[in-house]
Amino acid sequence: MPTIPATNDSHINKNMAANFGGSWDAVHDATSGVLAASAESTTTGMARVVVFTYSGHTRWILHRTFMEFDTSGISVAPSDATLKIYGLNQTSTDVIAVKGTQADTLSTADFDNLDVSVPYSAEVATWSTSGYNDFTLNAAALQAMVDNTSLKVAIISYDNDYLDVDPGPPSVSIQAGCYFSEASAGADSDKIPHIDYTEGYIAPVVWTEMESKGSDINIKGGSLKIGVL
Repeated sequence: MPTIPATNDSHINKNMAANFGGSWDAVHDATSGVLAASAESTTTGMARVVVFTYSGHTRWILHRTFMEFDTSGISVAPSDATLKIYGLNQTSTDVIAVKGTQADTLSTADFDNLDVSVPYSAEVATWSTSGYNDFTLNAAALQAMVDNTSLKVAIISYDNDYLDVDPGPPSVSIQAGCYFSEASAGADSDKIPHIDYTEGYIAPVVWTEMESKGSDINIKGGSLKIGVL
């Protein structure tokens, strides 16, 4: 089964307090955020939703993870594919993979570069911190793998970010951790995000020839059907 490792992966967060215009809508709909520095892993920031009050002001924090996979070698849509992300530390959020529209090099402006109207998986309701978590990629993702030279994915909280539901004050902490592609150079090289897929197959076309010599073919009271084997 072929495997494609992740590249261009990290998490981006938006952090706003009410006294600076912060609200759930302001954070959820923000057009830029803070890009995490390159690291092998994050303990909490893969898909994080935090709400708390400090010095009398409510603050909202939202994290999203972005990943890219080189699909330039795929010429036929895979028959199936699984995005596998190794978990770390926190397990308290449900997540989903959706279409990413981020730049080829992640930046702060990519915080909102995702399309929640195109989910690439179902909700992943449990999160393991001692193994890979599997996202079964759907037909939209499989087609995107053949239509584009790279598959871009965003991993976000399902219950709040994807559904756009304000978790509300006074105190909420929903988060999960994971490993990134930078782990490939260290002791955790067996934990990098990747996609396993089964190559697609196009059946060969078999042509059937029919020849009549010296007479016509006359079919009465029925029809002639020639199938492709």
